[in-house]
Amino acid sequence: MAEKACESAWGPDADRRHKRLIYWSSVGSMFGAVSHHCLRSWREPSPSLRTARDPPDSEVSYQEVTMDRKTFFVAGLAAACVLATSALVPSTGHAQADPRVTKSMETLRAMTAKLGAPKLEGREAVGGKDAPALYFGTTKINNNFDIVDAIGKEDGKGMTATLFAKDGGEYVRVSTSVPKPDGSGRAVGTVLAGPALEAMKAGKSYYGEVPILGTPYMTGYEPIKDSSGAEIGIYYVGYKK
Repeated sequence: MAEKACESAWGPDADRRHKRLIYWSSVGSMFGAVSHHCLRSWREPSPSLRTARDPPDSEVSYQEVTMDRKTFFVAGLAAACVLATSALVPSTGHAQADPRVTKSMETLRAMTAKLGAPKLEGREAVGGKDAPALYFGTTKINNNFDIVDAIGKEDGKGMTATLFAKDGGEYVRVSTSVPKPDGSGRAVGTVLAGPALEAMKAGKSYYGEVPILGTPYMTGYEPIKDSSGAEIGIYYVGYKK
């Protein structure tokens, strides 16, 4: 029951976070024990050492040094507590990712990688919008829906996928299985907006719930980079909430 309660409170990664908490708490305890031992050694030096270091006329100085070391000890314990607490705070990206989304993202990346390295070369209109032509190897992705449709078939529960091409400050859907809000077809030629866009501009992946063309989806976004490391597009997978 404890494991279920933990998962309910922290999500699907609860077990991993629990292990991290135990690890960092152990580190914090060890650090505190060592600091306490050192403090006792400093506060209770042997008479011979204290005579050598602290003659009677420097008693005030000795007390000041002891206080400084007590401050160090408290600061050390505080740092250890911060480390332990950080184990509970999920990092951005995969720590909060839905397992279905994570699995489909891995599949999307693997399928495109088999085709070859990504690149932008030339332009081709998608959904009436002029856009850069995205390639993986020699396979042009614009208006090619084989891969995005395969992601949905493998998931079998309504997973959608998109491959975006970067065009200046925009990211254009050049291949997608995300439908238009009116159901009239695929949302090719539309552009990315919202929190995922801000994350991409900052060079970060994004996982979480976002509205896509007004409909809430549980999503994952990761940058597509060419052989030089330049960001040229985005991988997306997600399903309707």
